[in-house]
Amino acid sequence: TEQLVTLWILFIVTIAGNAIVLFSTWRRKRKSRMTFFVTQLAITDSFTGLINIMTDIIWRYTGDFMAPDIVCRVVRYFQVVLLYASTYVLVSLSIDRYHAIVYPMKFLQGEKQAKVLIGVAWSLSFLFSIPTLIIFGKRQLSNGEVQCWALWPDDSYWIPYMTVVAFLVYFIPLIIISIIYSIVIRTIWMKSKAQAVIITSCP
Repeated sequence: TEQLVTLWILFIVTIAGNAIVLFSTWRRKRKSRMTFFVTQLAITDSFTGLINIMTDIIWRYTGDFMAPDIVCRVVRYFQVVLLYASTYVLVSLSIDRYHAIVYPMKFLQGEKQAKVLIGVAWSLSFLFSIPTLIIFGKRQLSNGEVQCWALWPDDSYWIPYMTVVAFLVYFIPLIIISIIYSIVIRTIWMKSKAQAVIITSCP
């Protein structure tokens, strides 16, 4: 009961919060590139609530996984796609901010860059999630439950699989974002320092 209540609260907050964000960005007359990225993040989070959280709620009500095997594989696939996408959209946003701060003139000339970055983020998310279609399937567990679970020849396969996923979802994006924002902070500091020197040298 406590888990169901928590999941329902997460679902309502996720859907309601992102719906407000999407509505506010839709109402804006002047849409910037930042608005575009915020919209993409809100869309990704909304689908996360609908697919990841809602399916978990349904499974807790039914107990067993009642749908066919193909539904199991497709649902798990899109759950992992959203896991990758939510991270890679943030990486795309950091790359866009890097170009805006470090190369402002090129940033103004390259309006298509935002769409390209988002396209690459979603493409990589769909690509890296393909193994999920093979790994997961409908199976009967040792306790008699029928669940949508990983079909490994041996449980030892979990370690390398989760290691690869952790690097693709967390560690590599973290390194990229950390490097990019370090450069951005350094660039802002250098520009502000140069501007201060110019102001103090003026008569």
